[in-house]
Amino acid sequence: MGPWFILITFGLCAHEVASANVSCRDTIVVIGSTGDLARRYVWPAIFDNFVLRQNGFAKCALLTFGTYRSTKHAGEFNFSSLNSQLICPLGVDGELCDRAKRAFEDHVRFLPFNTEDDFRSLIRELERLYAEENVSELGRLFYLAIPPSAYSSVCRNIDTHARPTKGWLRVVLEKPFGRDQGSAEELAQKVAEYLEEDEVYRIDHYLGKTGVQQIVPFRENNDGSPSLPPWNARSVQRIEVVMKERLDVKGRTQFFDEQWLGQYSTYQQHLVEDGVVSALSNASRTPTFASVVLYSRDARWSGVPFVLTAGKSLNERTSYAKVMFKNNFFSVANTTSTSTCLPEIVFMIQDEILRKPGVLLSWHFDHVHLNPPFPGWQVETVRHPTNGSCVYSFISPSIVPTANPYGALIGAVLDGNRGQFVDTQSLLESWRIWTPLLQNLGLSSTRPHLYSLDSLHSLDFSLGPDGVHLLNLANSMYHVNFPQANGQQLDALPGIFASSSIDQGNLSVLFGIPTYSGNRFEIADSMAAHIYMAARDAVARGGHFHLALPGGQSPLTLYQTLVLRYRDVFPWEQTHVWLTDERCVGLDGEDSNILHLSAHLLTLLPIPYHQVHPFPTELQHGLCSEEDNGTWLHERRLNSTTGTGVLDYVVLGVGIDGHVASLFPGASQMWNGLVELVEVQGVTGVRRRMTLTHKALQLARHVSLLISGSHQEKHGVFTALKTCFGSHLTGCGLPAYDVILSRRSSPTSLYIDALLL
Repeated sequence: MGPWFILITFGLCAHEVASANVSCRDTIVVIGSTGDLARRYVWPAIFDNFVLRQNGFAKCALLTFGTYRSTKHAGEFNFSSLNSQLICPLGVDGELCDRAKRAFEDHVRFLPFNTEDDFRSLIRELERLYAEENVSELGRLFYLAIPPSAYSSVCRNIDTHARPTKGWLRVVLEKPFGRDQGSAEELAQKVAEYLEEDEVYRIDHYLGKTGVQQIVPFRENNDGSPSLPPWNARSVQRIEVVMKERLDVKGRTQFFDEQWLGQYSTYQQHLVEDGVVSALSNASRTPTFASVVLYSRDARWSGVPFVLTAGKSLNERTSYAKVMFKNNFFSVANTTSTSTCLPEIVFMIQDEILRKPGVLLSWHFDHVHLNPPFPGWQVETVRHPTNGSCVYSFISPSIVPTANPYGALIGAVLDGNRGQFVDTQSLLESWRIWTPLLQNLGLSSTRPHLYSLDSLHSLDFSLGPDGVHLLNLANSMYHVNFPQANGQQLDALPGIFASSSIDQGNLSVLFGIPTYSGNRFEIADSMAAHIYMAARDAVARGGHFHLALPGGQSPLTLYQTLVLRYRDVFPWEQTHVWLTDERCVGLDGEDSNILHLSAHLLTLLPIPYHQVHPFPTELQHGLCSEEDNGTWLHERRLNSTTGTGVLDYVVLGVGIDGHVASLFPGASQMWNGLVELVEVQGVTGVRRRMTLTHKALQLARHVSLLISGSHQEKHGVFTALKTCFGSHLTGCGLPAYDVILSRRSSPTSLYIDALLL
């Protein structure tokens, strides 16, 4: 392994900035300094503070960090490569900006670091530099951008070899601060062996955001205002802290799975022993949405729910902390606003519509003169971001802040402002609250509820005296409870955990229909999630879900996914299973689709046997005898069981010749009934078959076509489909094309191996 880099920066004292005779400096030492995070966020933050300091606007404020070891040697790091990442503050441009960048480079040194001797070399270099420039040191800051496992040894070396004889010492620790309460306590104890509590700064960049930093100043600047309701249980209905993202975890699913499983590996050891974790390798159970409700036993907040919600793949990008007051207001002039616009103060941290941080005040407070959290902020009138009928006052900065949050936190460390960092007591208290929940999650066999942009209503919940209740799901299988321990200061109601299906392959539009592409596992995940959501909606709508499935090899990965990922959460007891087609063989014949489906799906799921409906290929007069009227019997059963003859969801495997079910090229299209007996030409094996007709497929609520398997064989049918659609033909001899064409106004989707595109 190569050395960690140490970066040394020197800062001018604020009161000596304008003087050519500098008498004191601060030292910032960063162990690790060439990582991606440092390039994108930390170096620009250091530079912002450097420029401010050069102009006398702030105290010494230089800091950076990296996160990995490197095989490079001292002096090889190309500082000039950072220029594109360094943006000068407003008012510093042109030649001034170029000069600032050159001056910044002059204040940086790189040294290799890996051993205890390197610490001694570091101190000798510091002493040499200070002696050459004849300046004194005000304080020394170490930024530990290294794995927590190395904190103990580095803190020991800092305490032994690098503690300044005069001035302050501050050590910044990066996340994670443990994996649970036990690991956090162990880490805190190791650090405390060498550092005092006021020397430790645990950094979380979110605390440096302007929208977060405005909350306390706003409270302090308006404390005791007679026009504002008191912030306590008598006036506050609830507190909400929300972080929503549009982005999914596309391309990062494996990373999140590894973090999730790794964090709870202790709790999941029994799953490993049972072989469950390995079976989940292609079926993620990592939540991408969570909502938890906490209650405080403090008398001031007794009975007030604190709702914490965060998620990805949602309908907006926004973060806020909201104080929602009890609605004791009445407006004679606007009774609509009285009932629909709630009295609230919302601290906007980030929002894609408002586009800047600030404080939203509902119309109930528009007569109140309130002091902004910071000087120079302005007041304007805006419509609510999601409810346009509600008018708000918006207190926000006149110039949108551009500095990244690291800049604010860097300045706070050098100023000794520990209020923006996580102290040991708060850290351990937080882990004490969350660890029991995480343990329950790790031990739970329940998979998260699946959602998509089209089904966000399924995440709606209400708050009751006995917990959180999902409004659009019949059961509470997605709840995870906090164990209640004696003496806890916070009670927590069940939390809701869900997982987005958005990252299941790539979504596009092909042949005029939604198309999901990826490897066979990704498209199986996508289709399984889609089937699950269709099942949930069908059961909510009519109490049952009617699913038609094909035989063959193509859907095997889909069936494995349904078993592994959905066995415990899918409404199998309300599901009826039909086949798309069947060969005229006995039910136990080796070519039987129902036998194939039973072996790979039906026997592995809790589906009532009387809700599986095979084709009646073998009755009184032999295989598919017309005297037995098997197709008529099956159609009658389909009509009577569904009530309308309409299937909720049909999966069709597309053959190499473009056939679906047993509708093959060259055969006449069947529109008179739902089930037909056909004689297939040009195939080996059993030629007589029963199949769903074009009419049955057209009537279905949703049809999904699956093109997967041998790339060489399936490439031809994909090319043929492109030709058909490119020529806008009314018919081209491909049943798959005919199905898509006949369902132009009905929900239809395509799942295709990405290598065919």
